[in-house]
Amino acid sequence: MTANPISKTRAQELEVAAWDLVAQRRAQDLDGDRDPSYRYVLAPGVTSLMPPNCGSVIDIGCGVGRFTKTLRSFAKSVVGIDPSAVSARIASQHVMRLSNIQIQNVTISQYALSNAVKHDAAVALMVLQDVVDLSGFLHASARTLREGAPLIGAVTHPRHWPEYWGYSQSPWFDYEKEIYIQSEFRTSLSATGVKTLHVHRPTSMYLDAFSDSGFGKVETWEPMMEPSVQRLTGVKWKKPHFWFFRAHKK
Repeated sequence: MTANPISKTRAQELEVAAWDLVAQRRAQDLDGDRDPSYRYVLAPGVTSLMPPNCGSVIDIGCGVGRFTKTLRSFAKSVVGIDPSAVSARIASQHVMRLSNIQIQNVTISQYALSNAVKHDAAVALMVLQDVVDLSGFLHASARTLREGAPLIGAVTHPRHWPEYWGYSQSPWFDYEKEIYIQSEFRTSLSATGVKTLHVHRPTSMYLDAFSDSGFGKVETWEPMMEPSVQRLTGVKWKKPHFWFFRAHKK
């Protein structure tokens, strides 16, 4: 696996365009159960953090809509938004017969400006590490939530992901800095060949950004893949791959 640092300008180019390229493959991998991390860690991890009896939930960066569909079990209505036109189209097709799910091809900033609805929860599953403007993203996310409502999600683990990808000892890597990185999007069992954006940030930078964007209490978790699942899938984890959060709007 290879990864290399890129400029902010290049990062902005990849932020949406790369997901247009990878969307169809992403849908195929999820439908074909070729992402053990999603099935056994990410999806159950986020759903376990959802508040009970939600009236409405917004899935920010919903991608191809597979998790958006899952969220309908936790809320009366779900809105999924994604800036990737291809991802949004695939998501819309996936949930087209479900009346309580709406998919929109917009950014979170566009949505927050044009919608006055205040949601009971927001989800950003594997999104923040692909966002160039973290502060702008979180400020907009906060505007879509009622007071006390949580933003729930997960990112690649800031400490262990660089080790997993093998660039933690590279001369250009500095854990304490924000670094824009180009690397292939892949799962434990599938490679796409498509270069996507990854933004490295230390956990302290995420926590400061939550605080500065209108969120109060922040809870975090570092779940491991269960040994039984590792044996079943053949995927080996020595350290957590993801960092989960639940941040409550002040």
